[in-house]
Amino acid sequence: MKLTKRQLHKIIREEKEKLLNELSPADRASGLYFELDKRQDAFHALSVLFDGAVADAIEDGVMDEEAVSAVAAGVRQLFEKWITKKTA
Repeated sequence: MKLTKRQLHKIIREEKEKLLNELSPADRASGLYFELDKRQDAFHALSVLFDGAVADAIEDGVMDEEAVSAVAAGVRQLFEKWITKKTA
Protein backbone atom coordinates (compact mmCIF):
# COMPACT_ATOMS: atom_id res chain seq x y z
CA MET A 1 0.00 0.00 0.00
CA LYS A 2 1.34 3.39 -0.97
CA LEU A 3 0.86 6.45 1.20
CA THR A 4 0.66 9.98 -0.03
CA LYS A 5 2.63 12.69 1.75
CA ARG A 6 -0.64 14.07 3.09
CA GLN A 7 -1.64 10.66 4.52
CA LEU A 8 1.80 10.20 6.07
CA HIS A 9 1.68 13.65 7.69
CA LYS A 10 -1.80 12.91 9.02
CA ILE A 11 -0.64 9.61 10.54
CA ILE A 12 2.37 11.30 12.12
CA ARG A 13 0.20 14.09 13.58
CA GLU A 14 -2.27 11.58 15.01
CA GLU A 15 0.46 9.44 16.55
CA LYS A 16 2.19 12.49 18.01
CA GLU A 17 -1.09 13.64 19.52
CA LYS A 18 -1.63 10.18 21.07
CA LEU A 19 1.85 10.21 22.60
CA LEU A 20 1.49 13.72 23.98
CA ASN A 21 -1.88 12.86 25.53
CA GLU A 22 -0.30 9.92 27.35
CA LEU A 23 2.33 12.10 29.02
CA SER A 24 1.74 13.89 32.30
CA PRO A 25 2.20 17.67 32.16
CA ALA A 26 5.48 17.30 34.08
CA ASP A 27 6.80 14.63 31.70
CA ARG A 28 5.73 16.71 28.75
CA ALA A 29 7.50 19.84 30.05
CA SER A 30 10.63 17.91 30.96
CA GLY A 31 10.80 16.09 27.66
CA LEU A 32 9.79 18.92 25.35
CA TYR A 33 10.81 22.18 26.95
CA PHE A 34 13.84 21.54 29.15
CA GLU A 35 17.16 21.67 27.37
CA LEU A 36 19.02 18.45 28.10
CA ASP A 37 22.29 20.10 29.14
CA LYS A 38 20.51 22.54 31.47
CA ARG A 39 18.45 19.72 32.97
CA GLN A 40 21.65 17.75 33.58
CA ASP A 41 23.33 20.83 35.12
CA ALA A 42 20.35 21.36 37.43
CA PHE A 43 20.34 17.70 38.44
CA HIS A 44 24.07 17.86 39.19
CA ALA A 45 23.69 21.07 41.23
CA LEU A 46 20.84 19.53 43.24
CA SER A 47 22.90 16.39 43.82
CA VAL A 48 25.82 18.44 45.14
CA LEU A 49 23.49 20.46 47.39
CA PHE A 50 21.69 17.37 48.66
CA ASP A 51 24.77 15.20 49.22
CA GLY A 52 26.66 18.01 50.96
CA ALA A 53 23.75 18.78 53.27
CA VAL A 54 23.28 15.10 54.16
CA ALA A 55 27.01 14.76 54.88
CA ASP A 56 26.92 17.86 57.09
CA ALA A 57 23.89 16.56 59.00
CA ILE A 58 25.56 13.19 59.55
CA GLU A 59 28.73 14.95 60.70
CA ASP A 60 26.56 16.82 63.24
CA GLY A 61 25.42 13.46 64.61
CA VAL A 62 22.12 13.02 62.81
CA MET A 63 21.41 9.40 61.89
CA ASP A 64 21.72 8.58 58.18
CA GLU A 65 18.03 7.95 57.46
CA GLU A 66 16.93 11.01 59.43
CA ALA A 67 19.53 13.17 57.65
CA VAL A 68 18.29 12.09 54.23
CA SER A 69 14.67 12.66 55.23
CA ALA A 70 15.37 16.10 56.71
CA VAL A 71 17.41 17.26 53.74
CA ALA A 72 14.79 15.96 51.30
CA ALA A 73 12.15 17.96 53.18
CA GLY A 74 14.39 21.02 53.05
CA VAL A 75 14.89 20.68 49.30
CA ARG A 76 11.13 20.28 48.78
CA GLN A 77 10.51 23.38 50.88
CA LEU A 78 13.14 25.31 48.93
CA PHE A 79 11.48 24.34 45.63
CA GLU A 80 8.02 25.22 46.91
CA LYS A 81 9.25 28.69 47.89
CA TRP A 82 10.95 29.10 44.51
CA ILE A 83 7.87 27.96 42.58
CA THR A 84 5.61 30.19 44.63
CA LYS A 85 7.86 33.17 43.90
CA LYS A 86 8.08 32.38 40.16
CA THR A 87 4.33 31.88 39.72
CA ALA A 88 3.12 34.79 41.87
